[in-house]
Amino acid sequence: MIRVRALLWLSFPLLLVACPTQNAATLTGLKTFDVGAGGVHKAGLLTYDPAKYGLPPTGGPHNDAWMLCGVYDKPVANEHAVHNLEHGTVWITYRQDLAPAEIDKLKSFVKGEEYTLLAPYPKTINAEAVPSLPSNIIVSAWSVQKGYDKADDEIKTFISRYANGPDSKAPERGSQCGGPYAVTIPDERAQ
Repeated sequence: MIRVRALLWLSFPLLLVACPTQNAATLTGLKTFDVGAGGVHKAGLLTYDPAKYGLPPTGGPHNDAWMLCGVYDKPVANEHAVHNLEHGTVWITYRQDLAPAEIDKLKSFVKGEEYTLLAPYPKTINAEAVPSLPSNIIVSAWSVQKGYDKADDEIKTFISRYANGPDSKAPERGSQCGGPYAVTIPDERAQ
């Protein structure tokens, strides 16, 4: 028994080298934000300062309800999506004029991924203009995000690392991304 344990102990480092994980790739150019500890629920339309929370927001106060994770063809409410981030979701937003081929590629990245939310970012909310995304595509998790000009394969690495993954800093990581209380309709205030 002792020999078996010794053999396992000695061979463990070799197994780590021989079996690299999908998460081994390094993500560079990440923006991080001090968004607080989470758990701050507020009703109604919330305003997020892009300098503090990012654009779209990567955390902060949010509504009680979260979005049902998945793919949306219309914008979703920031207040619900931020709640998703608190649960460990990766939220991918894109400019509404993004080429359909790029949107299809983003859809392929999230297919089969439980903790992902994909939606265009609004141009207006309640008929008032909102700031434009700083890049064609923004990939966000709790307190972190990265912009992309196109649907880069690196986004899959971001998803594997942050969608309820090992690098997630989500305060309620692993909480529901669906269920009977999840919102399933896009933001009717947004265009």
